[in-house]
Amino acid sequence: MAGLIALFLVCSIACVNVGKAQRESTSDDIAADIEMAIVAEQIALNAITSLIEKNKEEIASLRQEIALNPPHSKEIHSETDVVKCVKSNDFDEADAEGNRLRRVKVSFKKDYAAAPNVLASIQRLDIPKEADHKFEIRVENVTTKDFTLICIARGNETVIDQAVVSYLSVPKK
Repeated sequence: MAGLIALFLVCSIACVNVGKAQRESTSDDIAADIEMAIVAEQIALNAITSLIEKNKEEIASLRQEIALNPPHSKEIHSETDVVKCVKSNDFDEADAEGNRLRRVKVSFKKDYAAAPNVLASIQRLDIPKEADHKFEIRVENVTTKDFTLICIARGNETVIDQAVVSYLSVPKK
């Protein structure tokens, strides 16, 4: 913008100098020179006006972006909780390999924009001392609203008195 203002001033000075140098010229020559100087000043003024309009548009765009993306909108939605997966060896189904399963539908407290990543881990496992200990957990069918936690006792001899699982859900990158 400073460059355009300088151009405007140079054009103005040139007009004055043209006027002094050509006092002896004919009135037609002087009129033509003044007309050229006016055109040059109009071009400089149009360039400055155009630059101002572009800056106004950019400011309006930035204001809109700030309004749509307030600082708190950058917070990451994550959830964590614990789920009682098995209580008193109460499995609901069995698979072809003799494993016993219990499916627990877990709903998020707040819906995600897209299906998140869910990580589950055993928080507490109560098992009889003499029992075989083959226990597994899986996360399946993750949606924006919920997921299914599957607790698996591998084989008929595995006895689980109680299993508590914790999970962490975070958005995918």
